[in-house]
Amino acid sequence: MARKVSYSAALASAIGALLPALSTTGVWSPAALAVVALFSAWSAEASLDDRFEDARDSYRRLWPRRRAPGRTYNGFAMALVRVGQPLVALFKDHFRSLVLRFDDALVRVEGWRVFAVDGSRVEAPRTASNERTLGRAGRKKTGPQFMLTVLWQVGLGQLWDYRIGPGVTSERRHLDAMIGRLPHDALLVADAGFASHALLERMQREGRSFLLRVGGNLRLLRGLMDVEAAGPNVVHLWPDEKRRLGRRPVAVRLVVVGEGRNKVFLATDLGADRLSDQEAARIYRMRWGVETFFRGFKQTLARRKLRSNSPERATYELHWLMLGYWLLGLHAAAALVERGHAPGSWSVALARKAARAALRTNSARQWTRRLGGARREERPRTSSKEARDWPHKKHDPPCGPPDLRDADATQRRAAQRLYAMST
Repeated sequence: MARKVSYSAALASAIGALLPALSTTGVWSPAALAVVALFSAWSAEASLDDRFEDARDSYRRLWPRRRAPGRTYNGFAMALVRVGQPLVALFKDHFRSLVLRFDDALVRVEGWRVFAVDGSRVEAPRTASNERTLGRAGRKKTGPQFMLTVLWQVGLGQLWDYRIGPGVTSERRHLDAMIGRLPHDALLVADAGFASHALLERMQREGRSFLLRVGGNLRLLRGLMDVEAAGPNVVHLWPDEKRRLGRRPVAVRLVVVGEGRNKVFLATDLGADRLSDQEAARIYRMRWGVETFFRGFKQTLARRKLRSNSPERATYELHWLMLGYWLLGLHAAAALVERGHAPGSWSVALARKAARAALRTNSARQWTRRLGGARREERPRTSSKEARDWPHKKHDPPCGPPDLRDADATQRRAAQRLYAMST
């Protein structure tokens, strides 16, 4: 019996090493609530009740001397809602601090701390309360959904921040709420849906750097300022409504990557001396990591649809699923670095298997050994994904090139007046 407890203590120590210090007092202490919620995110069970039972059993095996948590899922869910956002915010801040502990050389891409942003909708059950609170978004006949927007640390392959809202919430609004959390030496990378005059104006005002794809939804002006003053390949984003309100145009350097139909147009505030066209192309391609996060979260962890019937419980179900994913990634990345591997190469599927095997066997050895080998296989694609035999629901047209136009005399005079007023 003593041998079994020692195994449990070793595993509890390994898992708890990346958790914040929390009170263990009470039937549903903050420590018990958080650990059961995190373990539920790793569970292979389909129903909320079964995930809860699985996670609660693991908690009791790993910390047998602590007071046993409550017995029912209903009590657990009520306690999560009651504790609410403060506990979630504590974990988000703590996990961000852990991301910052990784060696700077492992984090940077082309010398930059690169953060990618993207959003996706997560389905919720079709209950009356979910439909009233969350609304309906997306395609016709969809049920209630959450909008989940993520900031992804590209070099490490880790979460940095996220926001949750009803499905009709704008990704841009979520990003606006997260920008202040970015380090000041960050480079924000985003797809065309995020590019706007308001975003670029704010980024430049706060001295933050960006690399955004621009498409047909934006009009960019050539020749608004003298080339000598503006620099080569510089264009301006200045929608008519902003000009009428007396807002200044935003100057960006236009980077064109690829040829023919594969051309991609990128806008950045950085000159070629700080970010070359080749570096910009490589960094933008690595933005794909944030999209693979959603695949791992929804498909690999099988969390495409939430299970909670009320919007309050569904909100915290999603929060703790995200925090469980985050903790799993931090453990996997740390284990890979210990073995001399790149932290961003961690595999969601293998890390999940390692966590489940360790909790099932109470084995710290299983935890350490299997997490240290939880790496993705980098295989070159030999065929198109479109050739696979499954239905493709999304048929979104490519964003196309931006609407590039030469500035007219009226626009040039208006710009000169604005710049003259500000000097």
